[in-house]
Amino acid sequence: MIKEYLVKCVFKKGSMESCIAMEKELYKLINCYSNTIKKDAYKEILHYYNHNEYEMALEGLIIELISSKTRFNEEEKNNLVALARHYRLDIESVFDTDIWNRLLHYD
Repeated sequence: MIKEYLVKCVFKKGSMESCIAMEKELYKLINCYSNTIKKDAYKEILHYYNHNEYEMALEGLIIELISSKTRFNEEEKNNLVALARHYRLDIESVFDTDIWNRLLHYD
């Protein structure tokens, strides 16, 4: 498990510290928006997070935030975009093939 985790961080060209920082930031965002998104969706997102599927957790969170028409300020959006780029949602996604464009153009 640890080896797989380290490979993911190296593949993403991030240091171990930056990977951990991004995971913590993702966890904070998930909990910050826990009352904004549907409870079932929140549980699924946490499930992905707890199983080290951070890309899927973030993608699910973004989908739910956009679906619920959640408004975020520029800093919040920049954080989401930075996380999405870190987790390579600009290159590959699981649930929504257009999630990157939807995030970038969401007002």
